[in-house]
Amino acid sequence: MAEEKCAICGEFDEKDHFSCPSCNRENLCGSHYNFDFLVCSECAEKMGAKPAKKAKPAGAKGAAAAAEPEEEEVPVGDPFYRQKVKCPVCGTQSEQRWFKAKLFSERNVDLDKHPRGYSWAEKGCDSFNPPLYYIWHCPNCHYADSYVEFENPTKDPYSNFLILKDVFIDKYQDDPRIEKVIDKLGENIDYDKINYYQAIKLHLLAIFIQELVDDKEEQDAFRIGRYYLRLGWLYREMNDKKEENQKVIITLKKLCDFLSKGWPEVAPDEKTALTKAIEYLNLAFRTSNSIKTVVAEVDMLLLIAGIQIKLEDTEAGLKGMNNVLTRGQKTKQKLEARIKDAEKGDRPMQPDDIRRLEIQAKKIDDLMGKARDVISDIKSEKAKVEKAKAMKIIKKLGERPPLEIREILIKKGIDKNMAVKLTPEPKKKFLGLF
Repeated sequence: MAEEKCAICGEFDEKDHFSCPSCNRENLCGSHYNFDFLVCSECAEKMGAKPAKKAKPAGAKGAAAAAEPEEEEVPVGDPFYRQKVKCPVCGTQSEQRWFKAKLFSERNVDLDKHPRGYSWAEKGCDSFNPPLYYIWHCPNCHYADSYVEFENPTKDPYSNFLILKDVFIDKYQDDPRIEKVIDKLGENIDYDKINYYQAIKLHLLAIFIQELVDDKEEQDAFRIGRYYLRLGWLYREMNDKKEENQKVIITLKKLCDFLSKGWPEVAPDEKTALTKAIEYLNLAFRTSNSIKTVVAEVDMLLLIAGIQIKLEDTEAGLKGMNNVLTRGQKTKQKLEARIKDAEKGDRPMQPDDIRRLEIQAKKIDDLMGKARDVISDIKSEKAKVEKAKAMKIIKKLGERPPLEIREILIKKGIDKNMAVKLTPEPKKKFLGLF
């Protein structure tokens, strides 16, 4: 049976496809997944993500054409759309950029949703690293936010932007400590020469501004958690290429030492950033209106557990993955019960509504499958390490009786089943008549 094609582009990517938890469409190509909103690109646009820029019809004239913001001529091979955008805080217009639609797709996505590679639709673009361009910045007042929220920060009805704007203006003007941190992070930003140093500064700036809101209930925990997560990705990528980024690493250490005088909680490394990401994402899971569907809830639990595993907190990660299975199973049973009741009830549910519930149940099943795979991999790796440790102990013990070796292994913390398997009792010999 042929797979249903992607509803967005009309193709089918056998190796990389997903179901959107918001619109419930299946078999969407992985290139349409929005890692900020955890939904498809079209649903993300409805939630406030930057839409793909549509080409203006040739010869368009008149008031409608004149009303559109003018764009600078883009050089051949430039992967960006560029446009003058008004800062939502001070109103200053500055050029901002975002990648052209369908130009790249993420590949080899890690447990914490970090893309370890990209496939590019055009040649000559593989030198660009998309996460470096995620944060937009106003060169006048130094306000910084993701490209998703910068242009239209109040599009989300649950946005805290109006509170944040007042706090940012007041504290930036009145508190020298805050002014010093913001000015340091906002200086010398040049997107034409963007590197890990500048990108990390921009992420730290966006986080610092968001955390200026003192009341946790008025903070956007989901947004801050996402920014810390992305900051962790940048530190990881930078340290994976330590030799070529040595100067940047040294400069960043000096920067964080300077910042810590006015911002003691600054995240100077991947571990700190990911730890903060877990803190805020857990808070968002409990309180955020951005986590709107049962599928998004389970997906969030999977993400948090993935981050814990990346932090090498395996026990917490396993607990989180088991939580995904427990919550996922309960949610799936509820969805299936609703479908069953709808089919038997006096007021039958519309076919589209039933289909939506079925897709949600399938998506939950997919997430549970991912959690099972991770649990299996962790247990397999743990058993491999434990076996190697046990074999070293056995080698040191020499020619002792199997039962004695077994007892020693168990006392040294080796799993009982593993100890029994590695110390089989010798088979008894029976004397026959012949």
